[in-house]
Amino acid sequence: MLRNRVFTALIAVVLCTSIAGMAQRTGRPSPSIPSPSINNRNDIRVEIQLVNEGSRPLPIQALVEITGMGSINTRTFTNMDGKASFSIRSGASYQVQVSGAEIENASSSFEVQPGESFHHEYVTVKMKERPGNGSPGGMVSAANLNIPEKAQKEYQKAMKEFEDKKWDKASEHFHKAIEAYPKYDSAYNNLGVAAMQQGDLNGAREAFLKAVETNPSNAAASRNLGRIYLTRDNDIGKAKEMLLKSLSAEPKSGETLTLLSFAQLRSGEIDSALSNARKVHTAAPQDQYPFAHLVAARALEAKGDKPGATAEYHTYLKEAEGSPDAKVAKDGLARLGEK
Repeated sequence: MLRNRVFTALIAVVLCTSIAGMAQRTGRPSPSIPSPSINNRNDIRVEIQLVNEGSRPLPIQALVEITGMGSINTRTFTNMDGKASFSIRSGASYQVQVSGAEIENASSSFEVQPGESFHHEYVTVKMKERPGNGSPGGMVSAANLNIPEKAQKEYQKAMKEFEDKKWDKASEHFHKAIEAYPKYDSAYNNLGVAAMQQGDLNGAREAFLKAVETNPSNAAASRNLGRIYLTRDNDIGKAKEMLLKSLSAEPKSGETLTLLSFAQLRSGEIDSALSNARKVHTAAPQDQYPFAHLVAARALEAKGDKPGATAEYHTYLKEAEGSPDAKVAKDGLARLGEK
């Protein structure tokens, strides 16, 4: 009975979907249906420079994708100098994925501080070994290289409307981008997030499914789909499948690790839940995903580790003071006879 009551409380926390509650200015989101991390700061320019293992600039063409909090992603290609430029919001954490036929896939993360007007980031990539016949390495796949200019322009218009929370207009432009390029997985993913903001769960699920179908390596889309399976469909098996797929593309995603740990807790995989919850804060800033501490605390309770569970509950309250989720931690401490 105790276990069921605790799970019910945790589920209630995860199901919280109000924009006001999720778009936290402190950068401490709960693992719930995504609200984009949109703020009122000005856009800033971010430049990604690819470098080799010797830290020298690598002048190759590659696809660079930035994923921000809320699982919004945007992508572009490097120029002849191996640089890619983006316009994004300041004051948030981002992950970078780099792919191309000539290089091993690479990832990195960075944080843009409020007030920055320009941010420069280096990403180290490793060249693939060329075929034994000495033929030159291939280029980026045609599916990604052939994004028509019209589709790219519609996508950028959509992102502008999205950042202004104009969900209808953003969706309209995402649809136009997809019409111009049906394999535009980022557009499908962001269309899904826009649908979630409008309360269209079925539309969001359909868009995320299409994004994953189009590009199985789109970590944001797999994560968003897993989140729906976990928090809305109560399909823990499918949720874990999608979250593991997302994690394979972004092994250090604190957001994905948090969601996966909760899914594992729900399915009774206590050791796995605890392990992934503890990985969260080695992959992300210490106070970015405090919900992981609630998962760790509940897992430790189940293992009979009262001191460990108490410490995790206290850490959560320290990192998320004033959060609506704080009651879960306080109730946990009360069960343990602690304050």
